[in-house]
Order: sequence, then C-alpha cells, then structure tokens
Amino acid sequence: GCRPPFAHHEPDGFCKEVLKNRLNAQALFVGWNFRFGREREGDLAFLNSHGLNAHLVEPFCIEGEIVSISRIRE
Repeated sequence: GCRPPFAHHEPDGFCKEVLKNRLNAQALFVGWNFRFGREREGDLAFLNSHGLNAHLVEPFCIEGEIVSISRIRE
C-alpha cells in the first residue's frame, strides 16, 4: 500500500519504525528549529525522551545569512 508522507506519521511511530528499526540511528543532529511528525509534535526533547541520542546544532551564519536547508536548496 501507499505510505503517508513523513509529516503525517505520529512521532512515536516515526521514532520506532524509521529512526530505530530502519535506520538504526546511533545519534541525531538537528537544527534549532527542528520539528517532525503530525502537527510538528516531535522535537529534540521528544527524540531524547524516546532513547535517541539527539543533539542540537546551534544556528550559524555565512556571509550574514543563517544557514538553513532552504538556503542550501536555493
């Protein structure tokens, strides 16, 4: 069957099914504004509370602009 996009997964299911089981994630590094899952319910504290070794990457600037995935895509 067709699976829903990642943004529609419950954070609990995403942590268990994707991060732990499929990817066997040992550590995660996320940006200061990171959120995931349905309604953007998951965050850094959520990941750590579910036994994942998650770390915050502080924002930084290059040539006066904050580095972000949006800027990288541009």
